[in-house]
Amino acid sequence: MTLHKHSFLEKASHLAQHALDLTNYSPPQPHAEIAHASHSAAALARLQATWQQRLDDSTHNCHTQLNDLAAFCHHVDGIDDELSSAFRAGGGLR
Repeated sequence: MTLHKHSFLEKASHLAQHALDLTNYSPPQPHAEIAHASHSAAALARLQATWQQRLDDSTHNCHTQLNDLAAFCHHVDGIDDELSSAFRAGGGLR
């Protein structure tokens, strides 16, 4: 059994960075956008659609990252099970 420690650490680091990005997400300041669009109902409707798309994209990204994290954790749990089995089969500590 060969463990690719570097790739696991790289993947964990990547997922941790995405989690930080999601928790530190700061939406654009709406005041200037509203002031700029307030001259017409059509402009406000476009702005609302833009914000809805941003929300949808962020939600999709969050779900994708959570699924990736869950898959990674499942993979690590499998490796832990393999190591535990190998440890028991090898007689434990010598």
